[in-house]
Amino acid sequence: MKESKAPSKTKQNELFALNTDKMARAHLAYILFKMTKDRIDAYPFVDVKVKVPLQLLVKVYALKSLIKDSQPLYECGFFGAGSGLKLDDAYAKLLVELRPHMIPYVEYSANMTLGLKSTIGNEFGDIYETQLRVAKNSKLNKNEVPPYYEKYMKPTMAMRRPKI
Repeated sequence: MKESKAPSKTKQNELFALNTDKMARAHLAYILFKMTKDRIDAYPFVDVKVKVPLQLLVKVYALKSLIKDSQPLYECGFFGAGSGLKLDDAYAKLLVELRPHMIPYVEYSANMTLGLKSTIGNEFGDIYETQLRVAKNSKLNKNEVPPYYEKYMKPTMAMRRPKI
């Protein structure tokens, strides 16, 4: 930009607008990543195990951003052939690492903030009993058989039964 002899407004609005926009977006993504990572690393969590999934989430965000737009890294030579596959593999690995942490966090946040009772995990451990009770009390089980069942659904279900 400095080498161009064009007026300042022309450079900003016409010649380098797309590059400036791309750089601003990349810079904001990096700043968000860096601020979040630093905050997680420095925060004195009561339970130190909370830090691990949060760090994994920050890594997932960073990798997803790189996967979404890694063209500049290829153009400057930072990434070479095969880098795309390595990014995909790293992303898949992070998701596998993150998976065991997700249900406890979802369960905890749903139960604490919304007052919801979950069927797949609670502090009592009665998962199957809770699922059965919720299914029995579901609004889908309150009505009688729909009128179209006998005419449309029952014949379809009987079509695929093996004949003995």
